[in-house]
Amino acid sequence: MLIDVHAHFFPEKGPRADWREYNASRLHAGETIGITIHLTSILGTFGRTSPTYFPSSSRCSSSTPTAFAAM
Repeated sequence: MLIDVHAHFFPEKGPRADWREYNASRLHAGETIGITIHLTSILGTFGRTSPTYFPSSSRCSSSTPTAFAAM
């Protein structure tokens, strides 16, 4: 078992139009090198330009289903 303890995935309403392809490529890359579990964080509304690392509570609520859907 190999665990990626710092995976980032993007939600549908995030800053990337290619969020679905990006998330799939992360999962595929992990599979290629033998990662069996991804512990994820969902980037907030501002994504990579966010002045804060943690998203708002409303973003967390909407991102949790996204994280489960990616599994």
